[in-house]
Amino acid sequence: MSFVSLKNNPDLKGIVTAHKSFIYSERHQLEAILISPANFNNTNKAAILFVQGSGFKGPLLHPTKIHHLSMLAKAGYVVMSITHRDYREGHPFPAYLEDVKCAVRYLRSHAEEFNFNPDKIGMFGTSSGANATMLTAMTANDPRYKTEEYAEYSDHVACAVQAFGPTFMEKMPDHLKEELGKPLAGLRDEIEVMREMSPYCILNEKTQMPPLLMIQGSADPTVPYEQAELMYEKMTALGKEVDFIRVEGAVHERDCWSEEVYARIHAFFDKHLL
Repeated sequence: MSFVSLKNNPDLKGIVTAHKSFIYSERHQLEAILISPANFNNTNKAAILFVQGSGFKGPLLHPTKIHHLSMLAKAGYVVMSITHRDYREGHPFPAYLEDVKCAVRYLRSHAEEFNFNPDKIGMFGTSSGANATMLTAMTANDPRYKTEEYAEYSDHVACAVQAFGPTFMEKMPDHLKEELGKPLAGLRDEIEVMREMSPYCILNEKTQMPPLLMIQGSADPTVPYEQAELMYEKMTALGKEVDFIRVEGAVHERDCWSEEVYARIHAFFDKHLL
């Protein structure tokens, strides 16, 4: 048996709160959840918007990365995870990108309430969510993708983390291009839309690209390693700030993650958002 007396924690330091789901886009009834430091009265460092991979379908409201997102919140970040419109329900590109950008603006509009610096918003996405993350980072305030909700706010982000996201749609496996092509293109030309969806294709010397961390498994059968390699080489050639983590032997999602990978994600956000 033992008896111990510990100090209380009036500032709730290191404690996080998972808030009830809420609507961030009234127009499309899109939901989000927020994971935050338990005490909003403390000065929170910054915010991170997370986009779960979903094959461009509607992402899970409660993402598979909930533990890692909670660890980011424990470190002082306000973290918001979102859903977006599903291309299978008649919402072709750029619907998902418009929704993600709307979420950035929603988050920025609540900076005072959530007590973070509105200039310090980062993004983190996996798979198709990583594609949305890269496109959002590369097209800050592009009028082609701006909707009327929270239109007075900017959708720029200070940095981005993309994990195994498609960067060059035309070089994706044929069965995926066939599955995604027509529904994502809608009434538009498929090749034109695939190029507009491809960060590799739209990246050029004039692109205002914030720092990017790329994570890719070398044995990924869904989003081939080549996708990240091409993007990294082009960003490097253009003098953009990019870091690349190659995870040896990793496939899509599962064994791509480790404590070391998570630690590098944390360090990247700390470097660019603190």
